[in-house]
Amino acid sequence: MISSAIEFCLKDIYLQIPVEVLNEAFTKNLRFRNKSLDGIIKEVIIVDIVLRKVNLYAGKLKKIELKESYITYLDSPNIIGAGMKMPVYVIPAEARENKDIIAPIGIAYPINTYNNNLYDSYQYDSLQNKTNELFENTFSSGQSLPIPFLLDNNVIRLDPPSFIDNNISWLLTCMLAYDSNFTNLSLNMFDSLSKLCIYATQQYIYNKLKIPINQAYLNSGVELGAFKETIESYSNAKEKFEEALLEFRGSAMFDKEQIISYFSLMNL
Repeated sequence: MISSAIEFCLKDIYLQIPVEVLNEAFTKNLRFRNKSLDGIIKEVIIVDIVLRKVNLYAGKLKKIELKESYITYLDSPNIIGAGMKMPVYVIPAEARENKDIIAPIGIAYPINTYNNNLYDSYQYDSLQNKTNELFENTFSSGQSLPIPFLLDNNVIRLDPPSFIDNNISWLLTCMLAYDSNFTNLSLNMFDSLSKLCIYATQQYIYNKLKIPINQAYLNSGVELGAFKETIESYSNAKEKFEEALLEFRGSAMFDKEQIISYFSLMNL
């Protein structure tokens, strides 16, 4: 039984790449002399390469209600005037699943709070009618929504900042980072992650060993056989990785658990 996404990916890597090749590429570095092959692959491939790319292109979508209790005031960097305080939202860990926010996507009014219930929207009139009613009662005609910006340490600023003072619990759509163990990755995305890890490993091996192997052949004149052929077969791993990254991004967008979570909070 697979207990984690990392274990799943490591097993697939060992199925696809000969352990002799893995040892040659990863265990000869003195920096890793006290680490297991599993630990080295996790650090060098899964975390340093795959996690970084995945968080850049395909984090987890999350909707967070920006509550009044999250508001604090920071010194203004000449955004709203010298000497003035800038209102911001400091998002607590429990509101973001103990993950870091990597990008704000958009902002909306959580119309279900108009009925004192964030999740139960289908007991009332159509969503369109409620939206119209809410904005007629709250904003003047034609007034636009604020734009969210991410500051350091999971701090959200709205532009213009005056919107924070409207006593409105805005609903932020954002992207959360995966952690180093991919603990918030759904099971049906394990295969997509595994492909990324395999191709990233092959690309690393090709870049690491291609020149040394060719040099060894020139120096000794001895044909290196299957080992050399295996390395050369990874020459297109970079292209495969880019394709797998797009596949992972698509899987993240249309993942069943993500869609259920997204639309259960959307109701706009």
